[in-house]
Amino acid sequence: MNEPPVVFLSRRTDQPLYETWREFLRRPILDVNEFDRDWFPSEEVGAVVSHDAYRQETHDIFVRLIDRRIPTLILADGILEYRNSWEQEHQSPAGIFNPVLGHKLACIGPSQCRFVESWGNAGKCENVGMPRLDDFHIPPPPSREPPLILVCSARKPWFSEADKKLVVQSMEELQETASGLEEKGICKFVWRLTDDLQDILGHGSRDQVPLAQDMAEAHAVISTPSTIVLEAMKSDRPVAVMDYTNSPAYVQSAWSFNHKGMISQVIADLLDPPRAKLGFQQTVLRDCLQIDEPASPRLARLVERMADEGERCKSSGVPFVLPERILD
Repeated sequence: MNEPPVVFLSRRTDQPLYETWREFLRRPILDVNEFDRDWFPSEEVGAVVSHDAYRQETHDIFVRLIDRRIPTLILADGILEYRNSWEQEHQSPAGIFNPVLGHKLACIGPSQCRFVESWGNAGKCENVGMPRLDDFHIPPPPSREPPLILVCSARKPWFSEADKKLVVQSMEELQETASGLEEKGICKFVWRLTDDLQDILGHGSRDQVPLAQDMAEAHAVISTPSTIVLEAMKSDRPVAVMDYTNSPAYVQSAWSFNHKGMISQVIADLLDPPRAKLGFQQTVLRDCLQIDEPASPRLARLVERMADEGERCKSSGVPFVLPERILD
């Protein structure tokens, strides 16, 4: 007898968030890419999995799924960012996991579990990791002079005009310092920027260059708050977070700056990082990203267990209740 499928509910299920772990699932997969707010499975399903929890349309879908006791898992697709969570207006009344709209949330690491559960989501968070980073392995940087610093911005670097003004200011002041250092031959900079920042600062797009390629050439990284910070940490690159908005940081860093006067010293530190700060960075990484085992089989195991529990409860005629923790 065939098991009911797992539904991947997203406009695009061919992205790494879904593609990198689907082979680990025991059950068949049903990709649903076209849907409206009235969508509901037309057949029996084992579970529904989606990251798209930020719109009114999908909010209504998830409320219906929960009401009908269909096991529903929400995927966290990156780090928590304070401004994104609490300052911008969201289409969904639940905002960012406030509350979690599924029975469970697949978190990227222990600290994300703690923060999201503190928002009234007790027992809903599972420490999974990021499947797309399972094979993200970057070799040590090349031995060359001058060393190279990779500068990155988040996919969405600002959430308001006030934000934009501060982010642009931070990048312009960093660029001014960087130009002086390059003229002296101290280091070189590669700029991997998003949104309008490419045009504002006069740097071409690097969208066609894989992040792994840029990371492999870099000796250190400077970024606005972004999942790139964890990717740099996982690559053993000292990374500084640049945040002129001075917002609370859900991901700590050994190096950071929020005004021009700090830039030169932070860069000098990145090029000759103290061992204690590298140790701090490694500890932060392990708290923010589950790296003890590959995330892909963990995520598949979570989905299968949710589906199995749903079927068991249905056949037994008992309410659908999941354990507070499914994964170790």
